Amino acid sequence: MPSEARRALAEEHRKERQALALTQQQERRAAGLDDPELAGAALIVQERLRQIDEEGYAAEHDQRVGSRDLIRAAEAYIASAQGYDREARYRWPWDPEAFKPSEDVIRNLVKAGALLAAAIDVCQAVAGAPAPRFDAYLAEPALTIEDAIETASDGGEM
Repeated sequence: MPSEARRALAEEHRKERQALALTQQQERRAAGLDDPELAGAALIVQERLRQIDEEGYAAEHDQRVGSRDLIRAAEAYIASAQGYDREARYRWPWDPEAFKPSEDVIRNLVKAGALLAAAIDVCQAVAGAPAPRFDAYLAEPALTIEDAIETASDGGEM
């Protein structure tokens, strides 16, 4: 492809991306998501939509995996945001290769928030049923962040 044609195609793609960004900005503004006081909530909404659109993690998928695993996945990202990488990997409920924590604390918190939103959606989808009981989940033995700190300060392995 001649360089002129490549440049024209690149320019066309740039204009398309600008138009899309403008549309998304207008949609955020219309939804009230551009308010600086709601910036965190807007990031979570955007991540949740990305999970649905790009990863295919729509309601059917979320209901199949269940709120319990979605909550554990959120816990993993929260632990990672706090710097507890071993705890994070312990919490991750799925294939370890699918766990993609970021060096960016905010990015990890945004992913956790989107996973919690998905868990809430699963709970709400159970029409007429009481909210799921998590007492069995809370009773299972787990390495807590406090345990991890204590172990690390003793110089031991987790």
